[in-house]
Amino acid sequence: GKRTVVHTSDSDEVIPLMLKDLEARLPSSFVRIHKQHIINGSCLQRVSHIGSGRYEVTLSDEDDTHLVVSRSFVAHLNRYIESREE
Repeated sequence: GKRTVVHTSDSDEVIPLMLKDLEARLPSSFVRIHKQHIINGSCLQRVSHIGSGRYEVTLSDEDDTHLVVSRSFVAHLNRYIESREE
């Protein structure tokens, strides 16, 4: 609904914004990877094909978190990673 759960390394916070409204307020270092996930791009380690049109990202956090990626975001994420390496 009109609330979003923000997960950080320290806590989980419920904020009174829809995800699209939060996305509009975040700096450009945050990238959408799925209709339900926006991540801090500085934590983005890699995008992996996990089979049959399915992809996931690995984050460079303490847990090496893995999140599902929508196929429509894969090309954008790969370009984002490449631009950071330049």
